[in-house]
Amino acid sequence: MSSWIPSEDLATGAMTRNERYQYDAIIFLVQTIVISFTVFRTLI
Repeated sequence: MSSWIPSEDLATGAMTRNERYQYDAIIFLVQTIVISFTVFRTLI
């Protein structure tokens, strides 16, 4: 799950605080969906 951290550091320099907040929110949503989907498939 840590593979996207370097790209986040690169992107931060070109982003405003508001854009960075939206970016972090999207990453959080995607990770939550992926983890939930993985757990869901494991249970089935």
